Amino acid sequence: MSHDNKMSSKSAFNTHLSAVYTFKNFINCEENMIAFAAAKSVAFETEVYNPLFLYGESGTGKTHLLHAIGNHICDHYNNMDVMYITAEMFINEYSKVSDDIQENEIREKYRDVDVLLIDDIQLMSGNEKMLRELEFTVDALIRDEMQVVISADKPPKKLDGFSTRMKKLLGMGLVTELRAPNNISKETIIRMKAQEQGVLLEEDVFKYISANCNADVAEIEGVMTSIAAYYQIYKPVINLETAKNILKNVFC
Repeated sequence: MSHDNKMSSKSAFNTHLSAVYTFKNFINCEENMIAFAAAKSVAFETEVYNPLFLYGESGTGKTHLLHAIGNHICDHYNNMDVMYITAEMFINEYSKVSDDIQENEIREKYRDVDVLLIDDIQLMSGNEKMLRELEFTVDALIRDEMQVVISADKPPKKLDGFSTRMKKLLGMGLVTELRAPNNISKETIIRMKAQEQGVLLEEDVFKYISANCNADVAEIEGVMTSIAAYYQIYKPVINLETAKNILKNVFC
């Protein structure tokens, strides 16, 4: 990535980034340490992984890391154009094209960025036209030494409906997995979220939530949001009976 080739205005450029997701509030556990380190390396430019390909089940933090990369770069390099898109956004935009002029404008938009973050590309499976456009876009950016970061629910070689060439292109950088947290990591995450939200829980509540949550960071965050909302109103130390009552419609 070059920091000197553009003087763009961030206020005029739609990054599609959510400021909610940062490296600081990413829950880093043993199961995603490599992915977290790789994402920071790309954002801080300490290592060159291009493309960086993150894969894992839903709720493991892929989207969070994509936004965190983009937010860090935008905060520290004002002259860089960063864009986050989902596969659905990519498909929807191309589906509205009515002539060659519009199509070329879209191509230029995606290929004229310094950093392109693409989420959930497995959703393009079977869409030959979109996959061809994606392949040309990723290839053009990498050849121009612009950064590409991609997420999916499986590694490149297992993506259905993707050409052999596309799979090789996606796998030519670093491919790393985010896995769901184990029971020990889940309890650690719950403790971190409780501390972050200023919520006081009795010891057996941590174990209760950990035992009943699926191995999904997104679900844990939702559960802790429910606990925190109750705590903000009533301010008690949350005991096991109270926790069960708060979460009775969550843990069915």
